[in-house]
Amino acid sequence: MKRVSVNTIAKKLFAGSILVATLFLSAQVHAAGNKEKAGKEVNNVSVKYNGSSEDALLFTVKYSNPSGDAFYLFLTDENGEVLYRSKFNDKNFSKVFSLPRAEYNKVSFIVKNSKNNYEEKKDVNISVSTLSVDDVNINE
Repeated sequence: MKRVSVNTIAKKLFAGSILVATLFLSAQVHAAGNKEKAGKEVNNVSVKYNGSSEDALLFTVKYSNPSGDAFYLFLTDENGEVLYRSKFNDKNFSKVFSLPRAEYNKVSFIVKNSKNNYEEKKDVNISVSTLSVDDVNINE
């Protein structure tokens, strides 16, 4: 049977620990770098519900476009039919949309930038309920 000294075992464990720590740290740095890249590409489009009037629902669409590249904004219904399409190049884009109150169950706001193959879609499900109050006065 071969004898192994405690010193040899300690050297191998130390070297193995260094290797594992290096691999672990490089994986963490790589994952953090991917999060930063993803953060720059995702969530540039925001859609906010602003309330309603008697016959319309109001939404604000914002898009952060730091490069100022031209982009298209589409508004589609649940069947994919294009309700609105326009080209913009604003760096900090913001537009308010007024949609008929009871006409759509779902709409999608889509931003497409063909220069860098960027596309982001925000779906909005619409459910309108109406509360009716009858005010009855009886005088004798």
